[in-house]
Amino acid sequence: MATKLAYKEVPNISFELIDLLGEVGIFTVEDLQAVGGKEAFLKIRHKIKERPFHTLCSLVATCRWQYKNELDQKTRQELRFFFEELEAKDKAEQAANAENA
Repeated sequence: MATKLAYKEVPNISFELIDLLGEVGIFTVEDLQAVGGKEAFLKIRHKIKERPFHTLCSLVATCRWQYKNELDQKTRQELRFFFEELEAKDKAEQAANAENA
């Protein structure tokens, strides 16, 4: 049986994040774990570009049933690199769009 994402039962998940996950078709913990934290973040970011780094950490940590402050340094560094690459791509895309306008 699928476990509903619930604020009090799942680490790192706020009511806002539950709503955002639902908007991208992720309704259960199993859905989130199947998709993975990074991919869930990308799905949310596709709808709302301005999502902070801690949202990415929260999603990845939740897939592991950890609190985000329990993520090891190596994982945090990998996530930071992933996040900064996304930010750089967004800036490059914005610059290209500005040139074409």
